[in-house]
Amino acid sequence: MLEGLRVIELAGDVAGGFAGRLFALLGADVIKVEPPGGDPTRWSSPRVGDGPDAGLLFAYLGAGKRSVVLEEDAARLDLVLSADLVIDDGRFRRELAEALGLRP
Repeated sequence: MLEGLRVIELAGDVAGGFAGRLFALLGADVIKVEPPGGDPTRWSSPRVGDGPDAGLLFAYLGAGKRSVVLEEDAARLDLVLSADLVIDDGRFRRELAEALGLRP
């Protein structure tokens, strides 16, 4: 249904992750941008196994998404500029708005 739509998920909260999951389920290409060290839900309980992807919440919210860690603002901005839609919980709002020449 949403094939060809590129969604960048900057959100680190469950609501943003769930929104990204819904877009992925509908066929969008969702790329989750994780903070350095990975998304905290990777290590949250309950868990299945010992690996970095063992958190059940991470597995549920991350289904159908691609994931990347970008430490440089320029790389994050390039990714955002390639998107049709950005899911943001406010963590990057000011820096992205300023880089795009918008008011936060």
